[in-house]
Amino acid sequence: AALPLSLSNSLATPTSSSLLLSTREALHHLDLGPTSAPPTPLLISPPLDFSPTLLAHSPGGLLLAAAAPRHVAILTLPPPHRAFRRSNAESSPATSARAAVSQAAATATARPLARSLFRLRPELTVLDLRWHPWSDGHLLLLTSDATLRVFNVAKSVELEEQALEIALPFSASPTRFAFGSPSKPWSRFTVFVLATDGALHAICPVAPFSAILPSSAAAALR
Repeated sequence: AALPLSLSNSLATPTSSSLLLSTREALHHLDLGPTSAPPTPLLISPPLDFSPTLLAHSPGGLLLAAAAPRHVAILTLPPPHRAFRRSNAESSPATSARAAVSQAAATATARPLARSLFRLRPELTVLDLRWHPWSDGHLLLLTSDATLRVFNVAKSVELEEQALEIALPFSASPTRFAFGSPSKPWSRFTVFVLATDGALHAICPVAPFSAILPSSAAAALR
């Protein structure tokens, strides 16, 4: 059966010729290259209780965040599927066969995020989400109350580490956000939030607590 293709539940992978699709039960890696290999499914355990509309890989590829307006889940990917990168070492038929068996039996473990928050705030919805580029464990959620919430998922999937309120005009609401250019010292710690009135708002600095920076990056901030 054909897998429904929707840009709302898809994510471009680190290789430009592939696409990641998510359903409630599985992740599907689609190879869009000239070979057009069959989709590579990865079961989600337990299955999600929502249909994802947003996906985001962590910087190191270990975690995947999946979200819908009222739900967020953190998926821990097994080693063969992390960021869905293929190992160049898999060259022999025997090695490839072992890898295929391993991947067929693998599952992604799912954990709900901020479940209590959405239970207590029935009007709250998720607008956008991204991982902090300087951390493989800090996820940022932009919510409909004009708040940017930072979660350290390694420590808690219920309590946010930071909650940054965004000052907007009464008539405007946030829509999406993005980090600045990694090539500019302070821009990499700046979050740009797009509002419904077309204005772009900057929040700086936005950094994980106890973040460890390379000495060169720290020196560039002086």
